[in-house]
Amino acid sequence: KSGFSLVMNHPACVNEITLSLNNKSARTKALVLELLAAVCLVRGGHDIILAAFDNFKEVSPQQGR
Repeated sequence: KSGFSLVMNHPACVNEITLSLNNKSARTKALVLELLAAVCLVRGGHDIILAAFDNFKEVSPQQGR
């Protein structure tokens, strides 16, 4: 619980987790998506995830979220 609070309070942590979607491993991608889904469940988490995917789009060769 305290670790999750630290992740939510760190400005770049969710962005870094989202960037892990560039990994080739399907297992890593699945774990990342599970973590991001957990963030969506807390108040304000959906907006954090949308911002993280906007950042992902900017720094990777993706055209959309």
